Amino acid sequence: MNLESNLSISEIIARHFVGLFAGVVGGFLGHYVSPVFYVFVPLAPILILTAILGWCPIYSLLGVNHLKNTHSPAK
Repeated sequence: MNLESNLSISEIIARHFVGLFAGVVGGFLGHYVSPVFYVFVPLAPILILTAILGWCPIYSLLGVNHLKNTHSPAK
């Protein structure tokens, strides 16, 4: 399994915001014990961790790489 970065900067920023949103919503819903709580709580740390690492294991398994190669010459 390749552990090199495979997320673009826009995906990293989006994952941070969505992860923070999921954490806040999960925190509010935890008070009411909503079924949605069980979706948001595990989702938040996964999104934040993949954003911090810049690596998505699902993308790696599927061979997807959204990081642009900056070392190749322009065509």
